Amino acid sequence: MVSSNVSPGDTLLASQFNNLRTDVINTSTGHDHDGSDSKLISADDLLGRVIIKKDSDELVDNSTTLQNDDDFSFAIAANEVWVGRLFLKMEDEGGGDTPGVKLSWSLPSGGAHFSIGSFYDDSTNALGEIQGGTGDFMAFGINFADNDFVIVDFSIVNGANAGTVQFQWAQGTASTNGTIIAADSFMIAHREA
Repeated sequence: MVSSNVSPGDTLLASQFNNLRTDVINTSTGHDHDGSDSKLISADDLLGRVIIKKDSDELVDNSTTLQNDDDFSFAIAANEVWVGRLFLKMEDEGGGDTPGVKLSWSLPSGGAHFSIGSFYDDSTNALGEIQGGTGDFMAFGINFADNDFVIVDFSIVNGANAGTVQFQWAQGTASTNGTIIAADSFMIAHREA
């Protein structure tokens, strides 16, 4: 009898993970496994990792005010250190406009970040660097009308307060041509300490 009762796409709780692990180790349940622990991923290996994929487009229109991204956030405990990468597929709703994009993080009080990145403009085949740093960071001069990509590498060093790491963004220059972070953009992050 399989005791894990987990379906693809489910959020995996620690108790469910332990049951699933037991099912995989127990060769009498019909799983193709020799029972050795060396081929398993431990619960400790799964903790401290975040992978988030954006399922639908998100639009910011005529605004340079940072807003919370609908998808890219994760919980952080006191004094943790996280590193990660954002891969953002960018589009411009109207085309022909280059508002750029302003990026930042909202962190628990006492938390700090360093972020740096690059972008690829498909219309000009141009590569560029994003002004990195510890505050807001910018990517200007990109015509997001095409399949453009912004890649941001980041580190988060939290202080004594637990909370949420929240990615924020806005247009670099206000424009009625909306700026879009498109579906299938993703974030990968893992805890270092």
